[in-house]
Amino acid sequence: MTTEERLKAVEANVARVRRLNRWLLTALGLCLAAWLAGTALGPQTATAQAARAAQAVEAREFRLVDAKGKPRASMCMHNGDPRLYLRDAAGKIRVMLALSKGAPALRLLDAAGKFRVMVGMIDDEPGLYLSDAADKIRVMLDLRKGAPCLDLMDAKGNLRAGLALVEGEPRVFLSDAAGKIRARLAVHEGKPSLEMWDAADKTRVFLGPLGNGDPALELLDAATDSQLGLCMHNGEPSLYLGDMAGEIRASLALRKGDPSLNLLDAKGKIRANLALTDGAPGLGLLDAAGKFRVMLDLSEGKPRMWLNDDKGKTVWRAP
Repeated sequence: MTTEERLKAVEANVARVRRLNRWLLTALGLCLAAWLAGTALGPQTATAQAARAAQAVEAREFRLVDAKGKPRASMCMHNGDPRLYLRDAAGKIRVMLALSKGAPALRLLDAAGKFRVMVGMIDDEPGLYLSDAADKIRVMLDLRKGAPCLDLMDAKGNLRAGLALVEGEPRVFLSDAAGKIRARLAVHEGKPSLEMWDAADKTRVFLGPLGNGDPALELLDAATDSQLGLCMHNGEPSLYLGDMAGEIRASLALRKGDPSLNLLDAKGKIRANLALTDGAPGLGLLDAAGKFRVMLDLSEGKPRMWLNDDKGKTVWRAP
């Protein structure tokens, strides 16, 4: 081998050694970097993995404080049920969300610590309750067996007014200080009615439909069943008076546009009738069997009179 060839071989070996050194330095640097990264990030990675592994944080109470260290919110267990409290800047509880015997409730309190608003479930029915500063519930809005109800109470807690749906139809109730219902406005089978009672639960005023659907107004005496009534009959107005036994004894009405006055006995039989017939006045007197016995009228401006027997046959007539 010549001197020139030996020099080329040495230069080739030196080049291979340099390349090998560079690869070794690079590998050593990567291993060192990996070791440093593992040393620096290892605790954080372990903490993150532990946090991911932990599925729940358990405690008896949690508190949230403001910048001054004052408690503003807390979550705790009370008598075996969870509660959440929110406090104002003075430390007063103003909001409470709780479970009580399994029923959820949200309460809002005033600055004096009095419950003023509550939304909750009673017997699995939702309700809204508003209270005054004396802790008396004054307004109740809830569902009862699925039907909506609104109740208004006085300062003593007595029910004074109510609005409800009964069998799908609306009712308005008004009560006295003793809690007795004194007035009711209702719709029944699509027909409106107003009824008023006295303190002894006797009906004193009724405004509503009669059996035939015609509207009527009745005023009743407190001690008896005597009454004054006003109604529509076959589309025409009628006024009637009842005795203490509840029997109608007098009625004033329009019949086919003409006025008619009837007087009735205790059995409800018409005994006298004063009316206009085709514009002519007439008076009729009837017996207990309903037969006309005396008739007096004006026909074409001339007076006429009939007397009939008990069979209705005319026995005397003038002219």
